[in-house]
Amino acid sequence: MEQFIISLDVDVIEQEQMCSHGADVAYEITDFMDSKGLDDRSYVVSRVNKYLEIGLPAGSIMMGAFQDLSIFSRDDKIRHISFGRMRQCLRIAQRLSLEMVIFYVNAPSYLVEVPDFEDLLQKACDGLIPLLQEFHSVKICLENRMESGPRLFFELFEKLNHYNIGFSLNYCRAALSSTPPEKWALTLQPYLSCLRIFDSSLQYYSTIQSDNLNEKYNRYRAFYKKYFSENNNPNSPAGKVLFGYHDLHDTLILEEEVEEIHLLEEDLLMDEVESSSEELLERIFFYMNELVGKKGFSSTILLLTDMGRTLANSERASFWYWDKKRKEYWTIVALGRDKITIEEGTGLVGSSIQNNEVLIINDPYSDKRFYSKIDSASGFVSRSILCIPVTDSKGNVIGAFQAINKISKDGIGKFDEQDVKRLAMSAAYCGRTLEAYLLYQETLVDVLTGLKNRRGIAEFYEEQIKPNLHEQEACLIMADLDYFKSVNDSYGHAAGDAVLRFVGNFLVEEVGEGGAVGRWGGEEFILIVKNTSFEQGCELAEQLRRKIESKVCSWKDLDLKITMSLGLAQLNPSESFEGIIELADNKLYEAKEQGRNRVVF
Repeated sequence: MEQFIISLDVDVIEQEQMCSHGADVAYEITDFMDSKGLDDRSYVVSRVNKYLEIGLPAGSIMMGAFQDLSIFSRDDKIRHISFGRMRQCLRIAQRLSLEMVIFYVNAPSYLVEVPDFEDLLQKACDGLIPLLQEFHSVKICLENRMESGPRLFFELFEKLNHYNIGFSLNYCRAALSSTPPEKWALTLQPYLSCLRIFDSSLQYYSTIQSDNLNEKYNRYRAFYKKYFSENNNPNSPAGKVLFGYHDLHDTLILEEEVEEIHLLEEDLLMDEVESSSEELLERIFFYMNELVGKKGFSSTILLLTDMGRTLANSERASFWYWDKKRKEYWTIVALGRDKITIEEGTGLVGSSIQNNEVLIINDPYSDKRFYSKIDSASGFVSRSILCIPVTDSKGNVIGAFQAINKISKDGIGKFDEQDVKRLAMSAAYCGRTLEAYLLYQETLVDVLTGLKNRRGIAEFYEEQIKPNLHEQEACLIMADLDYFKSVNDSYGHAAGDAVLRFVGNFLVEEVGEGGAVGRWGGEEFILIVKNTSFEQGCELAEQLRRKIESKVCSWKDLDLKITMSLGLAQLNPSESFEGIIELADNKLYEAKEQGRNRVVF
């Protein structure tokens, strides 16, 4: 049997009690949602005492503080404050003998895609476990807000494996996400505790608490359609809650009639997916606020891609880069799947890029340009596609933004010009962000060889090596071409340039994805190799020396032989990067002094 819960604050509780007299209802108190109010002791004490004086019905719950809080924040201080606010709310709930406190986790929808997701997940668990152990009588319930799907909550609940944590399904927010509410309910079925239903204005809501929500899910949809829409209840006065004060009792005693309501042909999903202009603005403001704190290219472009998916109301979205050097397109971001790479001129993406045109394809399998191999390999079905070329500030096409499968009630939604306008904003932001990133990357690259320059190597170390040195070993190798000056003197600088490019390509192929190669200056190269012990680094350096000795650089009609001297040092978290370079450079100098074409470590 469900229990109907009305959201209210202390100022209207007496009026609500008169309206709901005799009905089986409880309350969700909202006085402590604003985290600032928790700092005002007199505010908290006066409201708690008022509730104790009046009395709350059994089963009442509370909405916890959520503004500016996030238990998934990368900032340790923000997480600490967030868990502190949760503790304050749980103590209030305990004092009022409430059954549950609902919290928003305020996690960005792209969080599950970031490389450090598991680390953030563990930190969230580390903060929740003490609260679960401390408050046995009050259930902690998490509710979806802007998350795109249930994975974040599912993995958190599975990792915690605790009886006193549950999930409140916000039906409207789920319908506005990229995952249908039905999938939310099925995925989180073992943890479902509440179903929150908004009215058609998306402003007022009621909560239904049940021990078995999944089995009665269709009842709630029909109940919403029958009693909560403005069309069926036009006289419902504005207020804090969905139920009209005068109609509340009559509405609740009609609950048994819901058992006999047949499923409506019109799916409720469309009533909520077609968001209002205010909801659209809310989405935009959410992403704009998130962008303010973004610094790295990857996190920024991921957020912008998710913004495009949300604004176009599509199931998936991807941002493609036109790699002219390799003559291919590849996804910088592909929400919902791994990186995709296709040949230049291939697919709808290729057509959009090559012709600099917007494509709206609502029957892709009948279009000869559609690259169906990806769907065939994954089993995914593309029903509709919107593709917009992405340009730089000069109007040159540098990539494309693609949205896939317009969300609709019948599963055959079609993109239109309104979607083009909405997606164009994300595409423009992506274009400018990519352009700025590419321009910055040019400052990190050696023009002659295409390798990283000193600045590029230093940034690679700071971003990808240094943060992991306590858990993962890494080595640094300095390499210098032997008698390189004689090549320039004998055959000219063009021959010398050819040798430098040849050696650079060789080193990149040997190191692969396991590290980075840079030109340190002149004929000297630097290599940083990840996940490599000192012994493994020595073996690698010796392999490089032997392999380059056996190779020939062909230039015009000449075959130029090359040897290298190498010095090696292990990267150490307690030693500066400059200190390690100096150490490896000294070993390289020793190799030169000992006769060249050798490794010293």
